[in-house]
Amino acid sequence: MKKQPRSLADVTIRSERLILRPITLDDARDVFIEFNDNVTKMMAHGPNESLEATSEFIEKTIQQTREGEKLQFVIVDKEEKFLGLASIEDANHRTPEIGLWLKKAAQGKGFGTELVFALVEWANQNLEFDYIKYRVHAQNVGSWKIAEKLIEKYGGEFIGETPEILQGVERMTKVYHIFPENS
Repeated sequence: MKKQPRSLADVTIRSERLILRPITLDDARDVFIEFNDNVTKMMAHGPNESLEATSEFIEKTIQQTREGEKLQFVIVDKEEKFLGLASIEDANHRTPEIGLWLKKAAQGKGFGTELVFALVEWANQNLEFDYIKYRVHAQNVGSWKIAEKLIEKYGGEFIGETPEILQGVERMTKVYHIFPENS
């Protein structure tokens, strides 16, 4: 049986080039600056309207992490340069969901693939799950290519496309299920 860490608030995940560490209020400025309209155009929500709203988002996610509901990470490189955010939602359920958001300058460098594989590896070692959900905007080719790589390595399936309201507009989302290792 896999054992969940005593406190999700202390989880740090390392990969070859990246560190996924717990988010703190010290990250608010980077999150506010980097998550602009250009980066959030394929996300469920747009950018925060203010630094204060960004801090409120961070406080909420820190509380959710303490409660074991989710893990919210800041993605940094080995020099601690801010690259984006990643999460495991519903970490205490049988069907957690992973997500990532990279700043524009970090896109197209393989970071998305590296960090999603690191998240799934961590989940395989620490969580009991039936499958991990990975939902991506249907036009976000890079993200659904990551899903295909995950399915190739771990097994899983493309569930289909479903309409979702993203920033007040109905858009299609691709839904994938990634199976536990050795399932």
